[in-house]
Amino acid sequence: MNKKNIIPVSNHYAFSSVFTHDLEVTREFISALTGKQISRVSIAEKEKVIEETAESKGIRFDVYLKDSEGESFDLELQLAEEKEIEKRIRYYQSVLTSDALLKGEKYRELRDSYVIFISTEKDPMKMGKTVYEIGSVIRNQGNAEFRDGMHSYIFNFSKGREKSGNGQIEEVAEYFYNGEVKGKLTERIDRIVSDLNQNRSWREKIMTFEQEKQAAREEGYQIGKDEGKAEGLKEGRLEGKAEGLEEGKLEEKKRTALTMLEKGVDIGMIAEITELKICEIEELKK
Repeated sequence: MNKKNIIPVSNHYAFSSVFTHDLEVTREFISALTGKQISRVSIAEKEKVIEETAESKGIRFDVYLKDSEGESFDLELQLAEEKEIEKRIRYYQSVLTSDALLKGEKYRELRDSYVIFISTEKDPMKMGKTVYEIGSVIRNQGNAEFRDGMHSYIFNFSKGREKSGNGQIEEVAEYFYNGEVKGKLTERIDRIVSDLNQNRSWREKIMTFEQEKQAAREEGYQIGKDEGKAEGLKEGRLEGKAEGLEEGKLEEKKRTALTMLEKGVDIGMIAEITELKICEIEELKK
């Protein structure tokens, strides 16, 4: 298959498929990024959805794994610019923590958790680094490590980053950025990507999903733009345009969500992409 026609690992849907396809490769991938030699991993729950309630926000993990020691690993692919990534990581860590400790268990039984964000288009921290390793410290004690068991990483694989100096991380970074295979790990990942791309139904599902999503976005944007102009002219003030734009955006999200529901896309993924509440998406089914 022509390399240009292959859906890459940096596609959101493909990312989840690749890293739940061969868990030994996924184990090596996590070890390469974190420098931690982890044991055999298993899928805790593919694209796990934490349902939204009246008290809390719902989320969907891209790839949620646990190793044989009970430690948790969340892999997330970040495509769009995320302006609140610090708070988002905090929330993801809190969900992993609450999911790890059963009722009646002691705090000492709580295992470590790892949240790993991979950004391919923008540097979320805007500092130019390839790797941002985040952990708790005791500030008035020379930033001594505070061992709460929460480990968070942001990997910036976008253009113009400062090279990390770590061979395996650079191998992975270049593969995510331009598809270039430079070592055994990316060779194995690339083989999975190629095998998945040979599956016609898999490719068609992704391509149809991407096309429908883009069409819905463009249509919703145009509607919002037109309604905003009309309202602004009618009322003779800018508030009308702003209101029309907001209404158009909401309708765009609903149309996108409905299209994805009809295509059988997971409701958690729909919520993540459209930013609609799960209960709002459920209403569209009626």
